[in-house]
Amino acid sequence: MASNKDIKRRIKSVKNIGQITKALQTVSAVKMRKAQEAMHSSVPFYEKMQAMFQDVLIDVGEEEIAEYMRKTNKKEKNNVGLIIISPSKGFAGSLLSNLAKKTLDFIEKREKNHIYENDEFILFHEEQNPLNQDQKIEIKVVTVEKKSKDFALHLNKEIIADFPKLSSPATFDDVVPIVSIMLESYEKGDIDEVYVVYTHFLTTFSQKAVVKKLLPFDFSAYMNKQTSQKKWYTYSDAAASLFADLYPAFLEATMFQCVLDAAAAEHTARMIAMKNATDNAKDLQKDLVFAYNQNRQASITQEIAEITSAADTI
Repeated sequence: MASNKDIKRRIKSVKNIGQITKALQTVSAVKMRKAQEAMHSSVPFYEKMQAMFQDVLIDVGEEEIAEYMRKTNKKEKNNVGLIIISPSKGFAGSLLSNLAKKTLDFIEKREKNHIYENDEFILFHEEQNPLNQDQKIEIKVVTVEKKSKDFALHLNKEIIADFPKLSSPATFDDVVPIVSIMLESYEKGDIDEVYVVYTHFLTTFSQKAVVKKLLPFDFSAYMNKQTSQKKWYTYSDAAASLFADLYPAFLEATMFQCVLDAAAAEHTARMIAMKNATDNAKDLQKDLVFAYNQNRQASITQEIAEITSAADTI
């Protein structure tokens, strides 16, 4: 059994750790609230952008858009671009490990040219032709935030670009170069497909790692929807020419929403993890205090018994 001196030292250490985790919990709670507000405030803009983009797609027509996308990407090199949006630091519970598992699952299946689907986003469709089976599929990575670069280096993947730290909260200007790099590589034919993997915010107690396809653009999901009843804009030029300028902006808006979503999930997960750590520290401190009192009571009882025994002997 540990001595009272050792127990007191452990009580002090646990108390100090609890104070640190409590401070981290408070900071994370503030950041979580700001991140969630930023995410929710951007939703109306993104929904308007989606509605406008959907109307343009329907007005242009599926065949013309498909022809434009084929002209945009003329080569086929069997290279897949992957944007990894990770937490900026640790202490976020299982968030980082879940993101790593989802990324590994995607890479393993995509390198084998498998059709990849999950519950949130349909990434490939059966009617689409897979990439060239005779060539090996290579994954090229754009890393966003520090942890994603460490993970990409561990996987020994080629890093096209690294964005180690975004603004807090992220701004639209942060995502423009990310999209520009991938879009330029796609238009040059260096990359045939582009995906983004990040942690999707569901609720305060639930976050889920997901993969979303960015390029080539899956217009079929929008073509099947009904167009907006009332348009709040008019075309100054043909819808087809507008599409060429609009779809990069839509990709930027989509990436911006992903970054804000990931930030909200990160700070929420960190706040919950620090709250659990603080509660565990309190429970452990109570157990140690109880053990200390037991030891102290046992030593007092032993001393009384020794004194009584000595008195009886005399």
